[in-house]
Amino acid sequence: TEDNLTEFAKAAGIPDLDAFRLAMTSAETEKAVTDAKTEAYNLGITGTPFMFIGEAYISGYRDLKFVRATVESQAEALK
Repeated sequence: TEDNLTEFAKAAGIPDLDAFRLAMTSAETEKAVTDAKTEAYNLGITGTPFMFIGEAYISGYRDLKFVRATVESQAEALK
């Protein structure tokens, strides 16, 4: 929610919370978020976490063993 994001901003030390709230709710910010969401969906990203590793991608949580194997296989493919 807007209130939650404002609280995060406050906790992060943003000095001008009114300016933050104004920027957060502006039409420009809304368009940027919508455009980024559309681009993400076009790339196949449907949630977080999401990682591109070389030509591979990992969608959703994966354990360290899976991530390491993906990194190693992508590194091997570059040789």
